[in-house]
Amino acid sequence: MKEDFEVVKGIRFPRYSLKVVKYSKGDYGLVESFYIMKFCYKKKEERFNSLDDARHKYEDLHASRKFDHMTGK
Repeated sequence: MKEDFEVVKGIRFPRYSLKVVKYSKGDYGLVESFYIMKFCYKKKEERFNSLDDARHKYEDLHASRKFDHMTGK
């Protein structure tokens, strides 16, 4: 069963997306997806009790992925 969520904050690159989401049950999550030719081939989800925890994880991952993208790794 697919859960309903609302995107709070997100970023999208051609092969990668990262989103902070709020689920219908009230908890928060971080959804990280990797793409090849518009098809998602890997998706990771983490759940958090507070929005602040999810945003901190988002900022850490965003900075790390942006550095990887700039260096070609």
